[in-house]
Amino acid sequence: MQKIIISKAGNHVYISFNRPDKRNALDAESWDLLAKALKEVDSDNEIYSATLKGDQHAFCSGVDIASMLSDDANHYEKPFNECIEALKNFSKPLLALVEGPAVGGGATILLHCDAVFLSPKARIKYPFTELGLVTELGSSALLQNALGYRKSFELLSLADWISADEYILLGLGNYAGDDFEEKYSQFINAISNRSINAIKEIKFILKSLTKEKLDLALRLESEGMKKLFGSDDNLTAVQEFKK
Repeated sequence: MQKIIISKAGNHVYISFNRPDKRNALDAESWDLLAKALKEVDSDNEIYSATLKGDQHAFCSGVDIASMLSDDANHYEKPFNECIEALKNFSKPLLALVEGPAVGGGATILLHCDAVFLSPKARIKYPFTELGLVTELGSSALLQNALGYRKSFELLSLADWISADEYILLGLGNYAGDDFEEKYSQFINAISNRSINAIKEIKFILKSLTKEKLDLALRLESEGMKKLFGSDDNLTAVQEFKK
């Protein structure tokens, strides 16, 4: 089974997470495939935009913890970091269709997207404190840029579920509703009639304004993860995960 599926519709590409038995969690191979897919799409002059999607049971559950506890953990760092760079540097419109839960790295991937459309059944969760770990994929900076310090601290500290409606009220998504796919299609059609070069330049400018902060967050998150991974709190959380 392909862990990442790439499908093309006109000048648009869908990148689908496809590990339904793992709630679309990403192992080392999946991170590598996602990074390669993003780079390939970004370099293809025939492609205008890309959309990330999962299924109704899960958008993406982030890091595959079970895989990290196996020998596969030794192969995580390189593809994980390459995927971060691919997300940071993706120059075209990057959208997300979210039907099911987005958790951890899956929730943070959404923060890298330019537009997010959610089913009413979608839920978002940043579970890092429950796992005895720090944020990842730059979520600390991306959330603070969007929400400010206090709300970011609340969401990241409490690790509560965020409903689709609340996600929209926070200003993190574009639309949530039963007709989210229709609204997404309308958005895609609208931006497809605009200058891709102008859109890419605007995206570059917007991201450049916070690039240094994101790079600092990624460095600090990496240091924090190395400090806390394997700690008593983390090991206790892992044991609970295994049950």
